Order: sequence, then structure tokens, then C-alpha cells
Amino acid sequence: MAPKQKILFVITQGKWGGAQKYVHDLAKKLTNDFVVELAIGEPKGEKDLLDKLENKIKIYQLARLKRAISPRQDILAIFELARLYKNTKPDIVHLNSSKASIIGSLAGRLAGRHRPKIIYTAHGWVFNEPLNSLKKFTYLWLEKYTARFKDKIIALSESDRQDGLEKLKIKKEKILIIPLGLEKPTNVLNQTQARAELAKYDVRVLNKKLIGTVANFYATKGHDILLSAINQIKTKLPDDCLFVLIGSGPKQIEITKYIKDNNLNDLIVIIDEIKNDAVRYLPAFDLLVLPSKKEGLPYTILEARQQNIPIIATNVGGVGSLIQDQQNGRLVPASDPDKLAQAIIACLQNPQQTKKYANAAPASVKNFDLDEMARQTSNLYHTLF
Repeated sequence: MAPKQKILFVITQGKWGGAQKYVHDLAKKLTNDFVVELAIGEPKGEKDLLDKLENKIKIYQLARLKRAISPRQDILAIFELARLYKNTKPDIVHLNSSKASIIGSLAGRLAGRHRPKIIYTAHGWVFNEPLNSLKKFTYLWLEKYTARFKDKIIALSESDRQDGLEKLKIKKEKILIIPLGLEKPTNVLNQTQARAELAKYDVRVLNKKLIGTVANFYATKGHDILLSAINQIKTKLPDDCLFVLIGSGPKQIEITKYIKDNNLNDLIVIIDEIKNDAVRYLPAFDLLVLPSKKEGLPYTILEARQQNIPIIATNVGGVGSLIQDQQNGRLVPASDPDKLAQAIIACLQNPQQTKKYANAAPASVKNFDLDEMARQTSNLYHTLF
């Protein structure tokens, strides 16, 4: 029997989010057919992914790979990964996150005869983030330059595939779509149970109409747009309305200050203690809002659909392939607090119509199956040899 091929997943940080869930789910599914290992950066960051996979697969902590741009550290990270490739001799390196994409691809060029096959999953293109012109150009150029060193690129939506073809000039045969996959939810809470759990953090959730957002506090997640929208409509909202922001991250201080400065404390609660199991609390919400400025294909929307939660989301990345405005949810332009505010008010004022959005949603989730995602990814690996 031929030895199993070795897959090395590389990701920039372990703080739980969509890319971390993707790596976690794939790594667990593929261990029967491959030797699966993980290299993870941000050694001083949160270790949610590491904690979930520890003692299940071999994990390497990268000292130099970090989310923030630092030319010196980034160059050292390239050499660090190249040494890891040479020492561990993976057959395939599967890169996740934009920073890992660039660093990991260049490291492959330095691995000499131990150069592995390189696959990259684009969890939304970084050049679509709200960046200044110089950073946007730099990332666009780096993604375009390093694309030549990748053997295959996985897009999560047709929107991202088109960006790869048009903006990065990637050859059609190199980039393909493999949709995200979900497991059937287990240990699901009903609304009463979910609210009882959230009440451990803030008792106000027990007797309110809850509008929830589940996203770490990064600029790309658009919390500033949501806060601006709330500020616009605060006098029009029902008295029993409460916004629940589940997440944590570098923008939290700024978000907290905005809430205080605009007297929104009675309307908004931040719950930052929930690290990586926020999906369990989705049934607590009467409405889910995803105000992102950039996405690939968000797990949160798929998970909310599994549980019949009405959704308002911005039309970024693959979101438009999941939500058809006023058919199975509300779809609004990104970075437009006016349109977001209007959609929130419309959903609150028309609860029967809002419920219809939720009832129309679950059927479309059946195409996003974890076993199918793992099968297609495994098949892709085998085509490289």
C-alpha cells in the first residue's frame, strides 16, 4: 500500500473565524486519507484553532508569520516556512488567508527539490478590503505575482472566481469553485435556551427583540456602518429592541467609544467572551445583520439559514449568491448606513414578511455539505500527481 500523502495547512492566525473553521473542518475530515499537519502564525495571538486541533494532528507554531504587515518579519517568515517545507516534506501545502498566501507561495520557491504542490483557498480577496490606495495596489500586485507559483486556487464563490480571472489574470484552468460545507447542527438550542445562555453575559436579552451580529471586530466586518445605521434610527426603534454584537478584536475599543459617545448603551450590548461557538446562540436572534465590507462566503449566513433566522447582509463577495433581496432576505450595498438602516426598520415593521424570508432560506443550504466539500478537495489534491 502506498504511503499517505502529507498535507500541510498554513494559516496566519488561530483566532476563530471563517478561515479557521474551514481549516478545522477540512483537517478533521481528511485525516483518514492523508497525513494532515498544520502550521499556524501569530504565536502571541489567540489559539482557538490550535486548541481545537491539538492532540488530533501535528501542529507547528510559526514565530514570524503575523497578520500585520512588516517587511522584515515577512521576509523572515518566508525563510521560516521554506525551512519547514524542507524539514517536513509535505506533498501539498494548502494556504489560507491572504498573508499566508503570499508568504507561503514565495517560501515554496525557496524549498528547492522539496518544493510541494501549492493550493490556496481565497477566503475573499484582500484587495477588496477597505484599504488605502497604496496597500490595495500592493496586495493586488502581490496576489497577482504569487498566483503564478500556485498550482490551484480555490474560490468560494463565483464572484471571487471572477475577481481572480479579471483582476489577477489567473488562468481559467488554475482557479475553481469548491463551495463551503456545513455539518448538520448538533446540540442546537431553541430560542428560550439560547437567550438563557446569553443572559449569563447580559440579562437584557431575555425580554427584548434581538438583532444580532456575529463577527470579530475588524474593519472589514463593517461594525462602524451598523453603528451609524443604529444611530440614525435610534428614535424609530421599538422600545423592546436590543442589538447584540458577539465578537472581539482590534476595533472593540473604537466601537465601545462610539456607543458611549452617541448614547447607544441602552440599545447595544457587546458580548466578547464567546470565542468559537457563537453558532449555538443564533436561535436567540429575531434578525441577523451582517454589515461586512468584504467577505468570501460567510459561514454565518449558512448557519443562520440552517436555523431559520432572517438575515440582512451587504452585497459583498459571494453573499449575493446566497441572498436574493426581498425573496429570502434583505441585501443592501456595502458601506451604506442609510440603506442598512432602512432595511432594519422595514424588517422590524413587517415581521410577517421577515419571517417569510427565513422560511424561504433553509432549502438553499442543502448544497453546502461538509462531506461534499472534503470530497471535492480530496479529489483536487489527487489531480496534482
